[in-house]
Amino acid sequence: MLPAQHLRAALFVVERASHSLLVHHGEHAKGAYILDVGAYPLAEMSQHAHAKYWNADGRGSIEAPAAVAPHLPGHKALSGLGVLKEALRLMERHYPETLHRVYFYRPGTGFRLIFNIFRLWVPMTTRDRFVLVRPGQEAQHFFAPASAGGCDLDRATAPREFGGDGPSLDGDRFLMRACEKYDAEATLG
Repeated sequence: MLPAQHLRAALFVVERASHSLLVHHGEHAKGAYILDVGAYPLAEMSQHAHAKYWNADGRGSIEAPAAVAPHLPGHKALSGLGVLKEALRLMERHYPETLHRVYFYRPGTGFRLIFNIFRLWVPMTTRDRFVLVRPGQEAQHFFAPASAGGCDLDRATAPREFGGDGPSLDGDRFLMRACEKYDAEATLG
């Protein structure tokens, strides 16, 4: 996946999540984002190697029509942590005060080292919302109540990959299910 496509996907998720928060919890609701930064789920993704959902538009290049091109001209050149920095900038600018926490799940040593530098690029108010979650800490962060700084996930429905008893994410197929769910709930007006 090209970096600008990651950015577009992240903003799509944030837009849908913001809509869901507004509809189900009111205008002052906040949401959390779990970003799995662990190893690539090779076994799960190999089941769908012939048809990856996140590349369903079939385009292998960022040189696509305007409908699928990067949001801004500079997005084409983004790479690495620059994509995350830009995503956070856009979220803070266009979705202020909707972010409760960003959980970086399964961070390896390299990620933790780079993260210590990266977190200095963002405002203190955003930085305080970042939480590194190692395997074995799911109960403390994902299943704890929001009032205690947790995500308040229901263990029975949370994905197995996050320590829950719910259905598997099934590689990237969770994106397809999420899109179908949000499309069914979306309203205009």
